[in-house]
Amino acid sequence: AQLLALGTILFLFLTGLRILYEYLYESQDVSFLLATPLQVENIFAAKLTECLGLIFLSISFMTLTPFIGLGIAFKAGFFYYLSTIISFLAGFVIFGSIAALLLLLIMRFVPGQKLKQILMSLTLIMGLVIVFVSQMFSSNMMNMTEEDIINALSGFSDLGINKMSFLPHVWMAKSSVATLPNSQINFWANFIPLVVISA
Repeated sequence: AQLLALGTILFLFLTGLRILYEYLYESQDVSFLLATPLQVENIFAAKLTECLGLIFLSISFMTLTPFIGLGIAFKAGFFYYLSTIISFLAGFVIFGSIAALLLLLIMRFVPGQKLKQILMSLTLIMGLVIVFVSQMFSSNMMNMTEEDIINALSGFSDLGINKMSFLPHVWMAKSSVATLPNSQINFWANFIPLVVISA
C-alpha cells in the first residue's frame, strides 16, 4: 500500500507539474482575472484548487482502485472507503502544493516552452514505466500460487518503507489500511498529521 501511495505521489508530481503549468501560465482567463480587483492570492488559490481537483479526478481511477479492491477483499465498512478518500485528498493537497512551489522555482531558470516539453516527456516515460511494470507483475502473477503472492508482497516490507513513517505518503497508506478489519495500525497517529499538514 505504501509503494502504491509513493507511486501515486511520483505520478502526481510529473502530471501535476505539467497541468499546473498549463493552468497557471497558459490559461486564458488568468490574464483577465489579474486585471480585475481580485487579490492575486485568491486567484492563485482558486486556480490551484481547480487544478488539484482535476488532477485528483484524472488519476484517482488508477490510484484508488487497488484500495477499493482491498476493501472489498477484506469486507471493509464505509469508514474504510471514507478514510481512504480523505487521506488521498489530503495527500494530493500536500504534494500538489509542493509541486506548485517547485514549479515557481523552476520557472525562474527554465523557459516555459522548454519546461512544458520536459514535463511532457517525463510524464510519458513515467506512464510507460508504470505500464511495463504492471504488465510484468501481472504476467508473473499468472504462474504464482496464492502462497507465492503473499510471500512476494510481504517481501516489500524489507525495503525499509515501514521505517519511513514520518513521510506523508506512508501516512496516506497507513490511514487507509488502519481501518481494515483486524488491522494493528493506529489510525489517528497517521490520519491526524496528514490532515493537519494538508490544512
